[in-house]
Amino acid sequence: GPVVSPRAEALVFTAVAPHMTFDRSVVTAPDEPVALRILERSGQAAVSIDGQLRGVLDPGDWIGVYAAPRRLRAVRLGPMDFYGRLRERMRLTDAPAAAADGVPAPLWPVFTPPPGDLAHLAMPVNVGDGSGARRPMP
Repeated sequence: GPVVSPRAEALVFTAVAPHMTFDRSVVTAPDEPVALRILERSGQAAVSIDGQLRGVLDPGDWIGVYAAPRRLRAVRLGPMDFYGRLRERMRLTDAPAAAADGVPAPLWPVFTPPPGDLAHLAMPVNVGDGSGARRPMP
């Protein structure tokens, strides 16, 4: 499926066994209801939600999907570095030129000012804790 930031509010639909030309995930807004109908000449379809079988639909049946009124509360055991984890899992490397020079590309932790050419992307200063550090907005 697609890579979606944990801060994004979205519903993601991904076919378990895609075939033919429709093999892409579909991302919708949480307030956008989606209805799926099983074609009359089709076979049965399993309904899997978060990896768990929840039912079977027969030809002609339909199912509506929409976001719950409340967000899921999940346990997080430590700080999460979404983009760092993404970089590791997808094996994203530094630019080939930097690797050839033997100099790793600079990493700019959120708590340090960005380089001059990226200053327009600077996050606002977190005034609440008195540190003046730049932190991601909640």
